Amino acid sequence: MNEEITEVLEYEPGELFVKRYVRIKYAKLNNEGVLIGKLPTRPLEKAMAGPGLLAQIVIDKYVDHLPLHRQMQRLERGGVKIPYSTLTDWVSSTCKLIEPLYEALRKELLQCLYLHVDESLSRCCLPDCVIQAGIRTKRDKPTEGIIGFIRIAKYRKRYQHKSTHC
Repeated sequence: MNEEITEVLEYEPGELFVKRYVRIKYAKLNNEGVLIGKLPTRPLEKAMAGPGLLAQIVIDKYVDHLPLHRQMQRLERGGVKIPYSTLTDWVSSTCKLIEPLYEALRKELLQCLYLHVDESLSRCCLPDCVIQAGIRTKRDKPTEGIIGFIRIAKYRKRYQHKSTHC
């Protein structure tokens, strides 16, 4: 007899968990103080978010275009209530952390031999707004593949022209 194999694609939603760091305290002799182990470094020292959560929030926002208020609702459904202002602070601080990477990529792209720019206009969900997004690709040789890209978004208002009489 043979066997028949059936494969089913499933999805297990992301899991939030609390990571605990247990550090042992030791009292110094003669009441000279306390010794305690150091915490591992964190991306945002005073934030309760770990690097995995910060990365997921930024990826959801900028890659998957999931607004923070929807991420906040998703977290609440998972039993974690995080204020909107905290999420915006985390995103802002995380973006500041990766700014050196952006600057290094930008510098490398601007030194290339061939630069392609696509500045297509798209409509925005905000009234009187047009988004101009540019994608730049670098190739050192015409036969090479894409080495890197930068997406630049510019917001610009569309103004209605009113007729005026002199």
